[in-house]
Amino acid sequence: MKKRINGSFFNYLIMCFLYFFLSGCKKDLNIFTRQVKDIDGNQYTTVTIGTQVWMAENLKVTKFNDGTPIEYASSLKSVKGWPIPNYGWYNDDPTSKSVFGALYNYRVVHPKGLVQNSIAPKGWHIPSDEEWNTLISYLGGNSIAGGKMKSIGNLDMNTGLWCQPNTGATNESGFSALPGGAMSNLQSIFSYNQGYDGCWWSSTYTQWNPSSYNLQSATASITNENNSAFNSDFMSIRCIKD
Repeated sequence: MKKRINGSFFNYLIMCFLYFFLSGCKKDLNIFTRQVKDIDGNQYTTVTIGTQVWMAENLKVTKFNDGTPIEYASSLKSVKGWPIPNYGWYNDDPTSKSVFGALYNYRVVHPKGLVQNSIAPKGWHIPSDEEWNTLISYLGGNSIAGGKMKSIGNLDMNTGLWCQPNTGATNESGFSALPGGAMSNLQSIFSYNQGYDGCWWSSTYTQWNPSSYNLQSATASITNENNSAFNSDFMSIRCIKD
């Protein structure tokens, strides 16, 4: 008389097979964790992309790692701008924090001149151009990497946060880029392009301007804006593991 295979044990074997099969077929499978905390107590999801580990969310912190508060930049009053570190919420709306994070001027990236930043959680830092380019190269180059980094869906169809057309968006990298927009402080502070653009600082400072990276709804590419960004501009920050 044949023994009946225990159903639970059989299911366990199937699950093991599928796990090892899928792991072998896709060795670069993105691994998500939620273990990074900043000085304010905000927690961040992280994702492994190739050889790098990135935050999968924009920074939200309002203090440096030594506890020093970062001055808030409101559109209702003039701020000193460079060289004073400032952060702000898009359109002065603090509810944007939970989704898009904060926007920071470049002095936050280098609070004591062009030296190591002190806003990233311990064991993390703001990525350099070299590290951004490592990510871009791993994802296939500037012309298509942006689509692999953008979150999917459209705001117009209530399926996402990017406005149409959100060209090429697959988020297959797990970077989960959102269109947090930016703020300018040339004459007075104003917010612009949320839903259409996502902008992130680099720790690299070029000869004349700070370096940043931009994703747009209308294209699958990612661009390096090292000739058009200003120290007084406000952008998002993503951190990368040391």
